[in-house]
Amino acid sequence: MHPGEADDSLDRLLHSARRREDPWDVPGVELDALLPSCTESYRYLGSTTTCPYTTGVRWTVLTHPVQASAAALEHYPSLFPGGNAREVQPLGDRRIAGDRHRWW
Repeated sequence: MHPGEADDSLDRLLHSARRREDPWDVPGVELDALLPSCTESYRYLGSTTTCPYTTGVRWTVLTHPVQASAAALEHYPSLFPGGNAREVQPLGDRRIAGDRHRWW
């Protein structure tokens, strides 16, 4: 996500986020409406970002980032006071695949 034009639904979702295991409701937020209209993406195999760093995870990175207000994005890091649990890992022999069509 990048700071930019405010998206009411995304801002409500980010402001309501909290560090808990159980689900919560954010009335009026449709998750599919949060995705950009262009869903070109890159994909690669990796692992989870927390212990035990389980492999076999397919990561998807959109080529057109989602935007949220700066105020909404400022709240998000407070959910992770320790920062990232793991440094960025080298690509190694993994391949990156890309596409140019809508697939969700």
